[in-house]
Formats: sequence, structure tokens, C-alpha cells
Amino acid sequence: MRKNLGSKPYLLPMPVLVIGTYNEDESANAMNVAYASLRDEKTISLYISRSHKTTDNILRTQAFTVGFADLMHLPDADYVGCVSGNTVTDKVDRTGLDPIPSEFVDAPVFDALPISLDCSLLSYDEEDDHVVGKIENVSIDTAYLGEKNAPDTTSMDLLLYNSAENTYQLLGDTVGTPFRGDENLNLMGYGAEENVQEEEPSKENLAKNLPERIARVKAMEKKMNGLQEAQDKLNAALDAFEAYGDESDAFDAYYSSSDWMEDYDADNLGLFPDDLDRGVLNEDIPYDVLGGNYELGRRLQKLARKLLGRSH
Repeated sequence: MRKNLGSKPYLLPMPVLVIGTYNEDESANAMNVAYASLRDEKTISLYISRSHKTTDNILRTQAFTVGFADLMHLPDADYVGCVSGNTVTDKVDRTGLDPIPSEFVDAPVFDALPISLDCSLLSYDEEDDHVVGKIENVSIDTAYLGEKNAPDTTSMDLLLYNSAENTYQLLGDTVGTPFRGDENLNLMGYGAEENVQEEEPSKENLAKNLPERIARVKAMEKKMNGLQEAQDKLNAALDAFEAYGDESDAFDAYYSSSDWMEDYDADNLGLFPDDLDRGVLNEDIPYDVLGGNYELGRRLQKLARKLLGRSH
């Protein structure tokens, strides 16, 4: 049974894009655009009403950039979509987007975002707010380059906008390869024109190359046991890490509290004994340790995607 919901903007999902332009004083402006898509391989379509500062800037400079927002910069991307450049002229300065000049068009690239399109304006239709831009260049943070210098999108934590539930989500796992119609149908058990009878195994055939078979089984047995041992060690380490959660939270709260600042000042004034271990009052060490939680989370997330992808 199906239920009719009426006319809704449910083209799911949509990328979360941050459009970069320059204001008249050459300061950077940013806007979160909800409606965008490729028009063809070399051009992009955006829908931005004439009332936006971004539209004024695009028409004046004939250029814009399109940055793909990631999880780390979700607050930044959301903020520039909620605040108008017509009233808050320094809104980019209030974010961590880090604008740098594009080498190809008169617009800022947001260096903090993993991947960006540099575009020149082809047309703007004021009746339907349709901006068409030509993609002049694609730039990417080298940390996200995969094989053959292609983007490794699984490591980017790219944001998607789910208009049906009004939520931000993450780009998910790879589950198939496009443009392989018959092959994909056959993988699902559809489209097979005939059933191919497999040859019955025989003792004579399987006895061929028996030494190689035995060596392969021994090698795979060793790999399986090694994998199980590694899993046991990882589970034990994760158990210990999860059990330390309350202490970790307490340390995190301390480092951002007035208690830490007062202890830091007391140390600078020489009030603590010389033999007191106080690495926790070093400005860099606690920051790096807490940052390790984020890096560990990214590593575990990447590992989880790889392991879950193998289950398909």
C-alpha cells in the first residue's frame, strides 16, 4: 500500500554546499544552498533568489565556488545558511571556513572544506532564480586523495541534507558500481536468461594440484586464526576504552573549565611543588590528547565502513 503525500521537495538526498563569493570590499561571503545539481558534465545549476547577497556577488564578479561541507564543519555550513550577508557582512570571519583566493575564478575557496568547484557564471534567470555555472576547476585537500589521484569520498564525511526528515546525514557506504545494468541485475538474482548447470565436483578433478590445495588451506587457516586473535585484542582494547568513558568526559570538562584556568595560573605563579606532575597544565598536551579522540573516531569510522562494506 502507498500513501500520497502531495507535492514535496523530496529529491533525496541532496549535498550540503557552501557557495563562496566576494563582497564589494573583497571580503569573503558564504551561503549554504539547498537546491543544486549538475546540469551536465561541465556545468552546475544552483537556485538562489535575487534577494541574497550571494546573488549580487555572483552577478558582479561573474564567479563563485561550490564547497562540499563535511561533518567537522557542519556548524559552519549551517550558520552561513541561517545568517544573511546583507546584514552580517563578516559572517565568514565567525566560522572556521578559512577562505583563500581561487586560482581560476574571482571567488574564495574555503580551504577547510575537503573538495571545491571553481565556477564562472554562464547565466542567471531571475524569473526562476536559476544560476548556471561552468566548472573551471576542482580542487581537493590532498589528505582525501585516493588511488590514481581520485577523491576518496569515504574518508571525507560529506554532509547530505534530508529534506523529508529535515536532518543532516553522512554520505554512506559503497554498495554497487553504476552503469553495469545486467551485471547488477544478475547479482540480485534478476535478469538471468538461463540457468547454467555447474559441473559436479569429482574426486579426480579435485585431486589435481592437491599439494597446492593443502598449502592454501594451511595458509588460510593461519590467516583466520590471526584475524580472530586480532579481533579479540581489539575488542579487549575497546572494552577498556569504553570503560574509561566517564574519566575521559571528566578530563574533557576540566580542560574547558575555570578550574583548569585557575590551576594554570597557579602553576605560572609558582604555587605548585617542583616535583608535581602537571602535563595536564601544558596548553598543548591536553589539546592533543583530546584531539586524539576525534582522530581515533575518524579511524574507527573508516574501519567500520570498510568492514560493513564487506558484508554486502
